[in-house]
Amino acid sequence: MGTNKAYDLAGDISSKRIEFTQGNGDSGVYALSTGARKLDQLIIDNTAGTSDVYLKFYDLASGSVTIGGDHPPFIFPCPAGESVEYSIQPYVTFATAVSAHISREPGTGDTSPLYPTWDVKTYLLLHT
Repeated sequence: MGTNKAYDLAGDISSKRIEFTQGNGDSGVYALSTGARKLDQLIIDNTAGTSDVYLKFYDLASGSVTIGGDHPPFIFPCPAGESVEYSIQPYVTFATAVSAHISREPGTGDTSPLYPTWDVKTYLLLHT
């Protein structure tokens, strides 16, 4: 089962650092933040991975996401056995909420998604 932790950054209540882990075949879509947010930094740690993974973001509340029906507007790849850092300028903007899941399948369809059977850790920085 995935985990999700949020931390207010010291002195800046408008920014949150999110730690998100998904693995062990977990097929959930996780709510990372509610309301409008901006994403500017992202790290995907797939060093334990034996396949490439794709972090897929949705601008919807997690309970509103239908995998295979809703197409993620933002997809970030990470090769097997590697950790990748993204610095995004200008920000990626979410108007409604920030939800995500990790799949071994590229693209937006995911009608029968394959999920990693190992833990993939993700760290992101969100701002209001």
